Amino acid sequence: PEEVLGIYFIPCTEESANGGTLTFGGYDDTVTTMPMTSCRLATSGNASHYWGIEHTVTIPSCHRPLVSDCCCLVCLLADAFNLYKSKTGATLDPDTGLLEITSDQYAKLQPLIFTIGDNEFMLSPNAQIWPRSLNSNSPDAIYLVVQDLGEVFGTGLDFILGYTFLYRYYSVYDATNGVVGFAPTNYTFAECN
Repeated sequence: PEEVLGIYFIPCTEESANGGTLTFGGYDDTVTTMPMTSCRLATSGNASHYWGIEHTVTIPSCHRPLVSDCCCLVCLLADAFNLYKSKTGATLDPDTGLLEITSDQYAKLQPLIFTIGDNEFMLSPNAQIWPRSLNSNSPDAIYLVVQDLGEVFGTGLDFILGYTFLYRYYSVYDATNGVVGFAPTNYTFAECN
């Protein structure tokens, strides 16, 4: 049998909401809007111990992320995180530990682009913010889903694509062939946060 798992998350817009599907032994291409992009698993460094893949993010060039549905956020190495923080003008909220931006900064927020294989996977401005409906203390606050990984470049784990990335894209974990795949869904560019 094929050792393949397809994961389709639906963005959460309220505390009690849940949704999505797990497909064992294959994947469900009826929920994708374009063909699957696959890439080989990393074979060296820390990322090779997990579902690590080779690709880059535009701020700055990083090459070995970990794909994790156990981590909520997109985590970047300190250098990339600090560059992202600077470019967005965000400040660290001491109560949540998340980056916070104003509505004016949100209006100027640029897409965050990850290159996987030969394809670009974009987190739109809306995809980069925490769902405001889940803000319990400050319902009008705009928090970013990008976090500081804090590791030193060169360890073989350059960033983590967590749940906030994965609910924008269908993901496939193929242990039989040693690949991870991604495809856009109807939620990739949804304005739901």
